[in-house]
Amino acid sequence: MANPKVSVLMAVHNGLPHVGAAIESVLAQTFKDFEFLIYDDGSTDGTPQLLAGLHDPRVRVVRHERAGLTVTLNRGIEAARGLYLARLDADDLCLPERLERQVAYLDANLDATLVCSRVSWIDENGAKLADWPADVATLTPEAIRVVLPRENCIAHSSVVVRTSVLKRRGYNPRARAGQDYERWLALVSSGGQIHKLAEPLVVMRQRAASVTHASQGAAWNRKNVVARLLCLEEAVTHGRISSFELRVATAAAVDATKLALKTLFN
Repeated sequence: MANPKVSVLMAVHNGLPHVGAAIESVLAQTFKDFEFLIYDDGSTDGTPQLLAGLHDPRVRVVRHERAGLTVTLNRGIEAARGLYLARLDADDLCLPERLERQVAYLDANLDATLVCSRVSWIDENGAKLADWPADVATLTPEAIRVVLPRENCIAHSSVVVRTSVLKRRGYNPRARAGQDYERWLALVSSGGQIHKLAEPLVVMRQRAASVTHASQGAAWNRKNVVARLLCLEEAVTHGRISSFELRVATAAAVDATKLALKTLFN
């Protein structure tokens, strides 16, 4: 596939038992013009054997020594050949019409740098969980711009972005975690538009270590403070200081103070 319309990028590290279902959900898409890049980030469980059994010509599997999510995603971006790049984590699921709907949206809305969708949540056993409030509350670019400095309201697995944007500037290598949040903040800071489809097109699995949907929320999450500071560093370097960056700075200061107080009094 020399010029697929979409590159689907999945990074996996020790993905059993859910990675097989995640892969099948991509291969079952109603939209067919895609390549599927699966990067095995040094798995030591049965993931390499499962991936070795894939024979769909759209699938490219790359295995490397453990490098971490940020490095792995950036390697995938470098290799991507599609006009658009779609993300999916190895334990989440695409609904069958996900790519069809998001590709049609980007084709029709040239002002959209990225289109995500609402998501549904399940637990480790597949039982449905409550909706993510920040996800439901941010269905327009304006609402996303207001909420994003305070909280990541974009599900990483739901994103389809114009590949050229990530080719110019991928995930910040200094963001070992929260690399998606930093990227969305930087994208909006540099003038990009994030749009969201109101229909849930991805099912996300809440893991024991999940922080996106964790009860403590973003205010107590150190990685989100770091993501904001990295975004601000880039904005200042390029002379971008607007009301958006000021809101990012305020949220970083408030959350850093809360983290410091929590450390002192616990």
